[in-house]
Amino acid sequence: MKKTFLTKIKNGLQKIKTPHLTRDEINLNLWGLNLFVKRETTSEVPTELSVIIPRVEYDAQKIIMSSITVVIAPRHPLAEKESSSPTLLQLTPTKVKNKSIFNPK
Repeated sequence: MKKTFLTKIKNGLQKIKTPHLTRDEINLNLWGLNLFVKRETTSEVPTELSVIIPRVEYDAQKIIMSSITVVIAPRHPLAEKESSSPTLLQLTPTKVKNKSIFNPK
């Protein structure tokens, strides 16, 4: 059976891997402060999006925010998975005789 030109294109498009798209979005409104962060990436590494507001003080006349931190960080690998980083060998301690420069016995 002879494949038509359109069938070849259709089959070729199905073989193309679509990139993994990750969207992170924050829309924060705090007493007149508007903060909007949006990120789209095709990275395969999963990330965590965090917003940290450690302390807010307010009274009838003012609002004090010490800081606002927006962090997009890669997630740590699961504990069950084997790490790709080299591990350090743990050696048993050995007794070493230290020689003093004052008493070279």
